[in-house]
Amino acid sequence: MLSTIRFKLNQITYTFLQRKIVCMGDSHTAVFEYINGHVWFPGFFFQSLIIHGATASGLDNPNSKTQTRKKLDDIIATNNFKNQALLIQLGEVDCGFVIWYRAEKYNIPVDDSLNTTLFKYQQFLMSLKNEAKRLIVMSAVLPTIQDGRDFGEIANLRREVKANLKERTALTIQFNLSMEQFCLLNNIDFLNLDHLLLDNETGTVKKVFLNEDPLDHHLSNKKIYPILLSGIKSLVKQF
Repeated sequence: MLSTIRFKLNQITYTFLQRKIVCMGDSHTAVFEYINGHVWFPGFFFQSLIIHGATASGLDNPNSKTQTRKKLDDIIATNNFKNQALLIQLGEVDCGFVIWYRAEKYNIPVDDSLNTTLFKYQQFLMSLKNEAKRLIVMSAVLPTIQDGRDFGEIANLRREVKANLKERTALTIQFNLSMEQFCLLNNIDFLNLDHLLLDNETGTVKKVFLNEDPLDHHLSNKKIYPILLSGIKSLVKQF
C-alpha cells in the first residue's frame, strides 16, 4: 500500500516538474496522448486539446458545423499559455476533403480554394503569436484513405470528392510548404514531416505508417511517434 502511494506521489511530482507542450487541433493530435501513456519524453509532457473534425477552413466561420473557431477561442480564453509551448495542427480535413469539395461546389480552381484556406489559417496563427511562449505549427497529415474505399464514416463523408489519393497527397504537400514558408517569414516554428512520410515512388504516404485498423484514417501511433518526437526535440531543446 505504501509503495503504491509513493509511486503515485512520484508520478505527480515528476509531472509537476516537467514542462508542458499544449497540442491543439484536429483528431490527429491524439497521438500526443498515446505518447504520454507509452513513451518517456524527459522534461516534457503533452496536453492534447482535441477538436474532432476541426478545419482551417472553418476558422472564420462561427456557424461551421464543427464550431472550430468557437471551440479554439474557448480553449484560448480559459487557458494561459504564456509560459508554455503551444503546438497547432490543422489541415488534414481541408486538404483531403473541404478544399476539393468547395472548388467543385462553387466551380472555382482548386488553387483558389486552397489559398482561401491558407489565408484563414495564417490569420489565426498571427492572432496566437502573443498567446504562448512558443508557437509550433505541425504539418497537416498526409491523406491515407485509399481510392475506391467507400466504407467507414470518414470515407463516406469524403467520397463525393473526385480527386484521387495521389492528387490529395500533392495538395497536402503544397499546403504544408506554403505554411512552412509563412511560418519562416513570421518567426513561427514549423514541423514538417512530409519528407519522412512520403513514398516518392507512389507519391502517397508510406504504407508502414498506415493504421493497423484499415477503417481508421489516422496514422499508426506506434510508427509515427519516434519521428514526431525527434522533430519536437529539435524545436524545444532551448525552451
